Amino acid sequence: MLGYGGDNRINPTEQLARSLLSESKAYGYTLTIWGGGAILMNQYGSPRIVEIFLYILGYGILAALNPGFPANWGFLLIGFWGTLSYNLLLLLESGFARFVTSTFDTVEVGS
Repeated sequence: MLGYGGDNRINPTEQLARSLLSESKAYGYTLTIWGGGAILMNQYGSPRIVEIFLYILGYGILAALNPGFPANWGFLLIGFWGTLSYNLLLLLESGFARFVTSTFDTVEVGS
């Protein structure tokens, strides 16, 4: 396909439109998951460490029940570490936010 100017380059606007169309489902899914997570965290707070491990255990059980499980070991390991890391970082972020908030709550602003 010829782009603008009669050569084989693609118009940047056309390339952007193609990229946006091809990625829109992935971005929509991501926004849905993150939006749902934000709503849940606002309602219930950050998960505790036990809840994180129970979630990961449930993920492992569902993966093991999958008929194609032996073929998905790489996916399982990456999913496990990604989920574990993400949730542990959420705990760290929540603890840090509580620390900063408690530190600045005790500081009085000038006279």
